[in-house]
Amino acid sequence: MGKKNIDKLRETVASLDTGALRDIIMSVAEDYGAGKMLKAAKAVVDLHIIVDFDMIKKDAIYVLDEEEEYFFRNLGHDEYRSYIEPGDHAAEMIEERIKDNFYADVKALVAAGRKDDVRTYIRAIAAGLRESDSILCEWSPDFPGEYADHLEECMEKGEPLEGFDW
Repeated sequence: MGKKNIDKLRETVASLDTGALRDIIMSVAEDYGAGKMLKAAKAVVDLHIIVDFDMIKKDAIYVLDEEEEYFFRNLGHDEYRSYIEPGDHAAEMIEERIKDNFYADVKALVAAGRKDDVRTYIRAIAAGLRESDSILCEWSPDFPGEYADHLEECMEKGEPLEGFDW
């Protein structure tokens, strides 16, 4: 495929939504074999997810710190403006932010069969939860450690994705 065609393909793919991309991948898999597509997908995943314990731990701490202003603005109210205990609200925010920021990578690592990297990733998230001094953790002091334990327990059971749902 020439350079112009590659550039045109990149431009087209960049403009597609997830559903269209899924349809294209499945169509190509039917034509050229699912095994080849799975191997290609695994190679892309392997290239794009860097598993560095310290970096992931710092990211986990950061995502909790960046939510402090939102927490204070909505203190005592959930997204539906219903009253919620501040500690419960902090715990919900911790769980949501961890899931929003790390679930997709762990899911991709699981799909790629990178078990050692999944372990490292989960342990780094758990370490970040335990070491965070975020206001969220102060308002819900037991939750970060309990959630970290839950993530690691699910990982040990071979169900790392289940750990993200409390």
